[in-house]
Amino acid sequence: MTRRLQQGRGVLIMPVLLCALWYAGCTPLAGEKPLPPAVPPQVLYELGLSQLVSGEYLQARLSLEQAVALAPRQATYHNALGFANLHLGRLPPALEAFRAALQLQPDFPDAHNNLGVALAQSGQWGEAIAAFERVLRFASYNTPELVYQNMGWAYYNLERYQAAEAA
Repeated sequence: MTRRLQQGRGVLIMPVLLCALWYAGCTPLAGEKPLPPAVPPQVLYELGLSQLVSGEYLQARLSLEQAVALAPRQATYHNALGFANLHLGRLPPALEAFRAALQLQPDFPDAHNNLGVALAQSGQWGEAIAAFERVLRFASYNTPELVYQNMGWAYYNLERYQAAEAA
């Protein structure tokens, strides 16, 4: 009987312990300033970009998800979120984010290129080539050589070797 009471007490202690840990994680440390109640989406976006640059893709995804939630009409936020998801290997959310960016801003060549990369990584080679071709319609795109390299990779995977070589 005593053993059963001890086991039951352990079950009751666990939720109390979890609540205490949660509370401790939510309270600021000594000298630490708590975040303001509402962080502007631009700040979250810029934080997400800096996290992307430093390779902190999971943190970037979380920051960018918050930015998108606060400002869902910003194509650049969706594109950056897609990029973070792409680096995390989360292809369906990456595709969704790139498509959302392009729905908001169809003349966004980086989003077309990123969509092409995500499509290629998911084995949708024909759709990837179409996305890369859309990028090349933008004469001012600053790195067309990367697009041609991506397109060559897609053609190669379709066993269209002459087109791959030409790209």
